[in-house]
Amino acid sequence: MQRKRSTLEAIVEPIGAICLLAIVGLIVYLVVIEQKGWLSLSLIPPAFVAFLMMRLSDVTKIHVFRAFEAELKQRLEEVNATIDDLHDLAETFATVSVQQLKYGNRMAGISPRLQRTMIDDIVGKLRKLEMEEAKIDQIIALERPTEHFDYFHYVMKASHKVMNGEQSKAWEDWSKPFIQKGFGAEPSPDETEKFLASNGLLVDEIKERLDDYRQYHLFGTHRRLDSWLDRYVQS
Repeated sequence: MQRKRSTLEAIVEPIGAICLLAIVGLIVYLVVIEQKGWLSLSLIPPAFVAFLMMRLSDVTKIHVFRAFEAELKQRLEEVNATIDDLHDLAETFATVSVQQLKYGNRMAGISPRLQRTMIDDIVGKLRKLEMEEAKIDQIIALERPTEHFDYFHYVMKASHKVMNGEQSKAWEDWSKPFIQKGFGAEPSPDETEKFLASNGLLVDEIKERLDDYRQYHLFGTHRRLDSWLDRYVQS
């Protein structure tokens, strides 16, 4: 839709056109008739002013556009600031939620499978908000200490089922330095394998669980995800 000219523009533009025409005529006269082209140089500034008067509506449009551009830039900066605040809020909420799920609800009856579903849902929402992947990775990493701890005990749970008295005594002696220290104190897969092998316990499902533990230890991924998520219901 074309903008309607203002009264000022309707008056000034014709005057500018007349002035510009007169100045151009004078320049031609000085150059061609009087052969005093150097004098015409002094007419360039008023010719430019007359040209601007003739195109006042365009000048006004440029001014309005620049004002709009400045306003738009300010609004975009405000929107970006709001998005940053939203990301900060989402990051805080996600961090607290993952910590609550992995630490606060360990004995609250929330199954590993449901925990996994809830954490995946949180991560999905963070990606919809276009949060930086590095920040999402930091939030996901919050579960690693508990998962690593649980993988070690997942292996040992299977071994406890087949231990005899002598093997149980060996376990008690071996586990004393770390068993009460909690997350991060558990032996590595290689240390666990050495204990199991030296006590004749490296067989069948124990081997499988040890391989599961080693993959998570090295790569942070699950070798048998379904078995891992259903570990509390396995016999």
